[in-house]
Amino acid sequence: MTKLQFAVIGNASLALEGAKLLLARGHQVVSFTAQDPALIAAAKAEGLVVSDIAECDYLLSLAHLNILDAASLAKARRGAVNFHDAPLPERGGLNAPVWALLQGETEHAITWHRITGGVDAGPVLLRVPVAIMPNDSALALNARCWEAARESLPQLIQMLEQGQDQGTAQAGAVQNMHRRADRPQGAAMITPSVTAADNARMVHALDH
Repeated sequence: MTKLQFAVIGNASLALEGAKLLLARGHQVVSFTAQDPALIAAAKAEGLVVSDIAECDYLLSLAHLNILDAASLAKARRGAVNFHDAPLPERGGLNAPVWALLQGETEHAITWHRITGGVDAGPVLLRVPVAIMPNDSALALNARCWEAARESLPQLIQMLEQGQDQGTAQAGAVQNMHRRADRPQGAAMITPSVTAADNARMVHALDH
């Protein structure tokens, strides 16, 4: 197996777990980029180099919620890969699991995709189904998405090790794009003008 150089960026425990897995598989993590002080401290405790994004083979974005600029993407010789907590191209942007619940979806998924410009628009490398259970809260569905990401990360890394990194182009543009400023209708107020089931679904969807 060819030893690869990875730059990891993210602001949650998934980023640190990803970096540790890469090291365990014999790869080099040339930089670990985060903003959360507790995550930075944990990364340093693991001996990771905490810095801006360094030159690498692959840039791995794990729970990084900001758009990466062209200069950062150019540092990855073989490309950048992002974890997205929803199916693509069906649902892009931020807080996607919450919007899936708000809109009454019965199925969900996570997506590993290449970053090629545009928000959540790159070719799909790996898509993993995630069940939506009756009365799921935002906390429950988000946790299930993260577990799916953690469990599928070894498969993703194996694909990159084998050079299976081009992915499959998405079938059209993202159908539902959720922006940072988007909010539920009616300021998320419980109202008698909709059914009790709809009100209950909203309450569960906003329960973090």
